[in-house]
Amino acid sequence: MAKGILLRAFLVLITTSVIAQAQSPTVLFGTKHAVALRNNGEVLTWGENLFCQLGRPSAGNSATVPTVVMRNVKEIAAATTHTFAVTADGKRAVSASSDQTLKVWDLDTGLDLLTLKGHSSAVMAVAVTGDSTRAVSASTDGTLKVWDLETGHALLTLEGHDAFVYDVAITPDGKLAISAPWDNTPKVWDLTGSHGVPPLLGHSYSVGGLSVTADRQRVVSASSDQTLKVWDLETGRVLHTVEGHSSLMNDVAVYDDGKRAVSASADNTVKLWDLETGDALCTLRGHDNFVEGVAVTADGTRAVSASWDMTLKVWDLEAHHCVHTLKGHSASVWDVALTSDGSRAVSASMDGTLKVWDLETGSELCTLEDHTDSVFAVAVTRDGKRAVSAFRDRTLKV
Repeated sequence: MAKGILLRAFLVLITTSVIAQAQSPTVLFGTKHAVALRNNGEVLTWGENLFCQLGRPSAGNSATVPTVVMRNVKEIAAATTHTFAVTADGKRAVSASSDQTLKVWDLDTGLDLLTLKGHSSAVMAVAVTGDSTRAVSASTDGTLKVWDLETGHALLTLEGHDAFVYDVAITPDGKLAISAPWDNTPKVWDLTGSHGVPPLLGHSYSVGGLSVTADRQRVVSASSDQTLKVWDLETGRVLHTVEGHSSLMNDVAVYDDGKRAVSASADNTVKLWDLETGDALCTLRGHDNFVEGVAVTADGTRAVSASWDMTLKVWDLEAHHCVHTLKGHSASVWDVALTSDGSRAVSASMDGTLKVWDLETGSELCTLEDHTDSVFAVAVTRDGKRAVSAFRDRTLKV
């Protein structure tokens, strides 16, 4: 999943300004994934990171309240990070930076394992293949690069865009990548080199979110033209154009079975869509400002939205109503990540904090405050034990 047209626009504008003033672009952050999951359930954010150990109910006692232990584990100096991705095995993270490089990190030791060099401008996004062997990066130099995560070598340079490329997604089998440029022409790339893939033509404005279905057959794009499009990845044909939002879409999350999707929009709403028919199933209203991000539980029963109104909302996707409004942040909430069991959420805010929430009760479990600047991204490992967060102060804590 990729997200945040408004956030991307903010970052690209600042990056453009920086590039105009200096040969080496610096400073910034923006992302996916602003949220990612590690196998052991750890919560990860980038830039300044805090270790957050989330306890689980005792064996045989489901009523036990989860405990939360917070402690600083490590701090890693780094150039300002735009986004990051965590490998499927949960051992490494790959960060993309304004300094034109990517770095591969060991999440247990905090060591910088590799620096990936080759782009000639800021690297805006990165995605990692399911087997944890390769990464694909997207840059404002208009290219994507495929990297070997063992050697650090660039395997391929993918050229063809005439504009900044600010997002990328990879199919679950690692054979295709889908890129989102600043213009309205996402492209599908064959990472095996075995056949050509037609471009995805149809959006009239930039694409701010991409999500690939688990069966690798379709990709869903969310655009500032106020539509979602469902594409056939083999033919590049539009299967459905989904309309209903009255402003640009910032994020899209697809159910694991690929049959439904949930979108977040600057019209202050969240919508549930049937991807088989293209129909809008419901509109979820309640936020008082732009909805920047959305995440769906693995069983597809609930969604959590993050908004500029400083709140998150937990939605029942079967009854189509708000279950909880999560209040506590003092500035816009940019991103949200869910633990794999759907019991907790971690939010990232412009107020410089991360918050961990119990989705059953709507209560705040803890606040991670050891940050000096805005938090744009957070990732949660699958066992819910750690958080890695991304900030603009050029540090990384795990």
